[in-house]
Amino acid sequence: MGADRLGAAVGKGTLLGETRNPQTFEVVEAFGARFDGTRLVLVRGSICTVRPGDYGFMLGDLSSAESLAVQS
Repeated sequence: MGADRLGAAVGKGTLLGETRNPQTFEVVEAFGARFDGTRLVLVRGSICTVRPGDYGFMLGDLSSAESLAVQS
C-alpha cells in the first residue's frame, strides 16, 4: 500500500505490506490493518532497507473516533 492511499480508510485485515528476505524473496512477515476503521497516516514511499525500529506504517484507529463540531 503506497503513498497514493494516504488518508484512506481500510478494513481490518487489509494487507498493508510485507518484509521479505533479500536473498530468497521469501515473505518473512506480513502486515495487516488491525482495526475496522484503520486510517493510513504515514507510509514508506518505496522499496527500501528497513532497520530495527524503523516505521513501516503509521495508522489511526477510527473505530472509536469522535467527530467535533467546527465553530466558525
